[in-house]
Amino acid sequence: MKYHFKVEADGKWFTAYCIELEGCRVQERSKDTLLVVAKEVLDAFLSEPQGSQVLFPSPQEKLEGKDIVAIEVDPEIAFGMTMRQYRITRKMTQAQMAALLDMVHLTSYQRLERRSNPTLGLIKKVHDRLPGFPLETILS
Repeated sequence: MKYHFKVEADGKWFTAYCIELEGCRVQERSKDTLLVVAKEVLDAFLSEPQGSQVLFPSPQEKLEGKDIVAIEVDPEIAFGMTMRQYRITRKMTQAQMAALLDMVHLTSYQRLERRSNPTLGLIKKVHDRLPGFPLETILS
């Protein structure tokens, strides 16, 4: 999953703002540092607190142009964000999602909506039991 940043140079500073996520921006003195910090800022921006109802727009598939840079989201954050968005758009509770995925403890599911590194077995359950869950988006 990659979001796109527009990079601008202004004197001694470089500024980058995420095209898809309003308010996600960074400013640094060098372009190399800017790109490193942009990834950190993007990951932090998408790491919502537990129980959040925020729905982020999906990144555009291909966005190209002068001074546009694609920044990859940490896959653990992308998975959690996508789980939360899937649940919210289908008006499900965390308890309903946990039951659907055979999770005995609600906290196990809640960890999935944050930074998580799911097992292959869980990914298989997500694929089989959550129709339309966009695994390919997370991995692209």
